[in-house]
Amino acid sequence: MVWLVESIPVSWNHGTIQFSKDTFLLNDSIQIRVIDSDLNLNPEMIDSVTLEVFSDSDVGGLLVNAIETSERSGDFISTITLSADSPSSGNRLYAVPGDAIFAKYDDHTLPKPFSKTDNQYVETFAKIDHSTLPLDRINVSPVFLSDRFENHITSFLSNMQIQIVGSIENQIKYDQEFIYFFQIKNSDGIVTSISWIQGNLSSNQILDISRSWIPEKPDTYILETYVWNSLIKLMPMSPPTFTTIIVN
Repeated sequence: MVWLVESIPVSWNHGTIQFSKDTFLLNDSIQIRVIDSDLNLNPEMIDSVTLEVFSDSDVGGLLVNAIETSERSGDFISTITLSADSPSSGNRLYAVPGDAIFAKYDDHTLPKPFSKTDNQYVETFAKIDHSTLPLDRINVSPVFLSDRFENHITSFLSNMQIQIVGSIENQIKYDQEFIYFFQIKNSDGIVTSISWIQGNLSSNQILDISRSWIPEKPDTYILETYVWNSLIKLMPMSPPTFTTIIVN
């Protein structure tokens, strides 16, 4: 009897995982793709891999299956949806605009120098954005000027304390951080005063904003107000406003 023996070298690979886009809206269908030839365990069958999917708002998240696209592809696809109104269940993940969402799987077929007993999570993330355009997310009412007793005034003197009063309204049903920024320029275009208020607007909240200012000398000033998401990213959340103030 003659035994024929043949050997084939086996090498493992690093797998990858990715979302179909970097940024999604709440009503988008979200596709997650895993490419890992080591997970093609049976070349005669469609294989699957279990993924952990979670968000900033639901760190517990979901376990979902990614299904191989063909018997030998090593290419796996899973599709999930999002909801800001319902808890995570099935293939539906709870998330709100501003969240990051994450997907990962456990790769236990790692190439050298890893050993056979080693494993490593392969992870990816994407952002959930608002369907409302940034400039439409906060409504800014025109400012008015008052004295320190909150009486409206229309004439102004130097060294007089003036209250700058405004109002902002959250136009969406999710919490938003904001920076309300005041800038005053004189007739030469030189900035003479800068201040800001930082806070958080809850769903559809209306918030009054007030800042005091004392003009040092007579001049025609321009008050500019801006609402941004933060002092770091400086993404406008509403159009700026401009108010002329004549100080005698």
